[in-house]
Amino acid sequence: MKRNEAEVVVTKLATRLEDDGTGTLSLAFSTTGIDGEPAIYCAGARTETIRQDDGIWHADLSIPGVAPWWPHTHGTPALQNVRLEIGSQSFDLARTGFRRIDVDRGDDGQVFSLKINGVDVFCRGAVWTTADIIDLPGGRKSYCHWFELAVEAGMNMLRIGGTMAYESAEFFALCDELGVMVWQDFQFANYDYPIKDEAFVDSVHKEARQVLDATQALPRSQSFAAAARSTSKSPCSTCWKAAGKRN
Repeated sequence: MKRNEAEVVVTKLATRLEDDGTGTLSLAFSTTGIDGEPAIYCAGARTETIRQDDGIWHADLSIPGVAPWWPHTHGTPALQNVRLEIGSQSFDLARTGFRRIDVDRGDDGQVFSLKINGVDVFCRGAVWTTADIIDLPGGRKSYCHWFELAVEAGMNMLRIGGTMAYESAEFFALCDELGVMVWQDFQFANYDYPIKDEAFVDSVHKEARQVLDATQALPRSQSFAAAARSTSKSPCSTCWKAAGKRN
């Protein structure tokens, strides 16, 4: 974010809800055209920052008893503003939430279920295609109506399939605000991919990391790209197996 000649660039923002209910926030950022020692504020808590040799500022903030983010089916999707103050200037860095997500594989390791903040959550929802086939991905205005219908129907998760496009920041912001989780597929569509090609695999790793870095502070239950679970499976892969075309 930039104001006149002053600029703040966030390079890392990650949050977590600990078992005892304490929210933890880790932040890294750079500044240009600003003098002084920055301080970080979130949910009524404050911490000083430390500047490393590379010029990047770092901060770690603990917030005891912070209001947790929940899927709307289980509670309030509480969000908190993250603010930086330096001298007489103030910068709103992000809006984030604090939650913990765990995968329960069961006693035999054959189960796959989610726990949010230590509570079992039954995930129900639909596959998201796009709100605007022309401009995809769309903007907040094109999303709102469909999100309202999803929440009214009791959905607490949307899946972005591998045949779709990565969604916009407005999409994920609405998920955060309305308490909707996201299951994000790798964007692999329905083809065979050269998984033994090192260059291709490296590009996939970079792609996944870029999406994770862009969404790591967002609370709606992420694993890959702010998702509750990442996958490259499509119905076609099952069909191929059934036809004996794949091992």
